[in-house]
Amino acid sequence: MAKIWIGYVSCGLGHKKAGLSLAEVFDKDSPYIFNLLDFSFLKIFYEEGYRFLVEKLPLLWHLIYRLYFLEPFKTCLLYFHLFVFRNFVKEVIEKEPSVLISTHFFVSQIIAYLKSQKRIGAKLITVITDYGVHPLWLNKFTDYYIVSSQEQLNLISKKLSFPEERIKIYGIPLRRGFFKQQDLKSLEEKYRKPSKLFSILLFSSAFGLGPFVEIIKKFYKKCGIFVIYGRNKKVKNFLNSLKEPLYLLSFEYKEEIWELVELSDIIITKPGGISVTEAIIKKKSLLFMHYFPGQELDNLNYILKNKLGFYPKNTEGLLALIDNLIKDRDILLKIRENFKKVELGDSALKVKKLALKLLKNDS
Repeated sequence: MAKIWIGYVSCGLGHKKAGLSLAEVFDKDSPYIFNLLDFSFLKIFYEEGYRFLVEKLPLLWHLIYRLYFLEPFKTCLLYFHLFVFRNFVKEVIEKEPSVLISTHFFVSQIIAYLKSQKRIGAKLITVITDYGVHPLWLNKFTDYYIVSSQEQLNLISKKLSFPEERIKIYGIPLRRGFFKQQDLKSLEEKYRKPSKLFSILLFSSAFGLGPFVEIIKKFYKKCGIFVIYGRNKKVKNFLNSLKEPLYLLSFEYKEEIWELVELSDIIITKPGGISVTEAIIKKKSLLFMHYFPGQELDNLNYILKNKLGFYPKNTEGLLALIDNLIKDRDILLKIRENFKKVELGDSALKVKKLALKLLKNDS
């Protein structure tokens, strides 16, 4: 059995993407990669319940998120998960990994508890996949934390009296494609995109159908637009109804999303940890109109504090802002300088190096 394990939870895509991004860099050192939810009969309940709450009942989700900050709730949740994921607990005790890398607090919480009870001796590396830190991430039995900012380091160090040398500011792991050198001209030829055409990368999940339609209607003859519409068939049908756009490409899903990021001038999306990090690595300005309560607010505040993007308060403000950016590209050139202050490089390779070092010390 592999001595390095990588664990994630498939509630939302960010934690899963970070885990799979880590797995990509290990090559011959093949780790064991697992989704914690695969060990429970409640997998569908967790995945679909989370999606329903954040999309349909965001206020209820915000209330649940605030419960994370209450110690009695944390304790109850831990014991509930020890029961629900008892098959995982049994396997991790039996297989005895040397290093476990976690990209979700449910995994970290269980492993830290087992370490506290001396039931396993694995080194635990917790990769925080947002730009804030909520209490479920925090446990003194974690061996190393991977964070994205000095503020996160300071918070963890203070809350846990945790040694700063064991908190690494490496950033959030991304797919290998984001670190490949890409020739812009070749990409333009691949996607038949006119050179120097101002282009927007638009994720339909960023907001409701109304604002989305207004953005497309206003700009589909003024600039290039890439759209990721996911499972939203209404968006797909609307795009198909447009007559003679200047340049419009749409995808249900795009594996090589880094190529579209490279070709775009601005990205309109939700402030997820992965999305923010992808933009930082490619130095692309972000526009937000909506966020889910909780971690996404931390991510949004990070972007605004470091002047890496914009948060218009309404659709009219967003439309006016895009218009202004198309007319004056110097605004985006100035923002690119801000990205240089926060870019952290290839997190996945740094985490791999740390994990292999811990594995060597254990052997």
